[in-house]
Amino acid sequence: MACAVDEPLKAAIDAGILAGDEQDHRLSLALIVAEAWGEALIAKGERDAREAAKERQASARKVAKALDLLALDLSDEADALAALLEATETTDADTDEMVAERRRQATLFAETARAARRIATEREIVPKGGNRTDHLVRGYFTAFSAWWKDSVRPTNADAIKARDLIAEALAFDLGLIADGYPVGAFARYGFKKI
Repeated sequence: MACAVDEPLKAAIDAGILAGDEQDHRLSLALIVAEAWGEALIAKGERDAREAAKERQASARKVAKALDLLALDLSDEADALAALLEATETTDADTDEMVAERRRQATLFAETARAARRIATEREIVPKGGNRTDHLVRGYFTAFSAWWKDSVRPTNADAIKARDLIAEALAFDLGLIADGYPVGAFARYGFKKI
């Protein structure tokens, strides 16, 4: 199957810039693409995990606040019932049990609120996040650059032009750049960023 990368790749081989045959280089470029996709997926996964952890922490803060209010209400209710029994100087086993149950519930909710606050403040659960760069493009240029250094013979202006043409043609085949993008601009930008 013919790809946009075939012509500049063949031209670089014919000019003596790249050693080896076209099929070997196509295979190497396929490995570059696989490596770039893998690294991009890992970076995206880490970024998504960070966002999910932040959302969990925000939810934990909200839950802790609600549980604190519930614990306070239950504690106030238990105090009010106890005060009522004391003011009337009566003892009622059912009411005493109700006071004790409200205090147990308040304690349980307060402990759960503390656990939720711990979740909300733990740094270990928030994975280290990177910048919002396009990790696929960055990984592509990093892997391509390493391949180029291993494969190129001379490092003159013709070699740089061939590198840029091959990198852009392959990126076009992958859908990383759209039709009409200025020739050379994508490669210059990409290689400058790594």
